[in-house]
Parts: sequence; structure tokens; C-alpha cells
Amino acid sequence: MVALVSTHGLVYSGIQMDTHQPMPLFTYQGFFEHILLASWRFWNAVHGWAPLRHAGDFGTVLAIGTFLICPLLGFVVFWLAARLPLGQAGWKPLAIAVAFTTPLQQVPSVIFHSTGLETAQAEAARALLVFLLMAWSTGAIRIPKREPSDSPQLATPFPRAAS
Repeated sequence: MVALVSTHGLVYSGIQMDTHQPMPLFTYQGFFEHILLASWRFWNAVHGWAPLRHAGDFGTVLAIGTFLICPLLGFVVFWLAARLPLGQAGWKPLAIAVAFTTPLQQVPSVIFHSTGLETAQAEAARALLVFLLMAWSTGAIRIPKREPSDSPQLATPFPRAAS
């Protein structure tokens, strides 16, 4: 849920943001707008630029940061709440999160956009997918294998030959 809400909030607020008149801090959009504005000011200060300039450069950094940080944040909250041991499997969730910050992230985004979801909703669905892959990689989500005896037998007009 953390990955889903944080991704949706950052993407939606980034699209709707008015730098001159941000929403109040206590609203959903306002909370994420204030995070974005503070990050943008900090990023410009690090580079020695005037506040709230170089929007194109910051947008690229923000997109990559959102793709990486939101699923990782969701996974860390899940991991702490579930008290799961990571052990030597700790590299897997990080590798999945990093892999989905590369151009590979466009695959689920395009799929979710093609279903008619708006940008913020599609990116939130992508973050949820990445989170689920991260949880699956550590064994927290298990997909049971079906035994052949569990499979329903198909009715055929021909009797099976005895072996």
C-alpha cells in the first residue's frame, strides 16, 4: 500500500502541481506537492541554481527516484511489519527495484496505460507490480505448484489406454 500511495501521490501531484500556489499541506495532493517542492529546492541548491529552475532536469531525476524509492519504501515497510528474515536473499528486491528504473519500467507502464488508466494510476499499478515481485523474490509470497493429481481430468471421447 505504501508503494501504491506514494507513487500515485508523487506522480499525480507532479502533474497537477502549481509552484506558485501549492495546495495546503494537510491535503493528499498538498502533502506530496510539498515533498516535491522541497526536493526540487534541495536539488537546485545542491547544483547552485536558483530555486525551482531546470524543471526538465529535475523531472528526469524525480521520475527515476520515484520508480526506485516508492517500491523500495513499500517493501521496507512490509518487511519490517512482517518481520521476515532476508538473509542472503536481500539483494533480490534491490535488484528488482533497480531493474525497473531502467527502460524495462516502460513495459508495465505501457501495458497499464493501454488498459485506459491515467498516468498516476498506471504508475501506481506499476509500483504495486514491482513491490509484489520484490516480495515474491524473498519467498514472502508463494505460488503453490499444482500436482498432476490436482488437475481436473479432461473428458475425452476415447478411453485411456492402460499402461
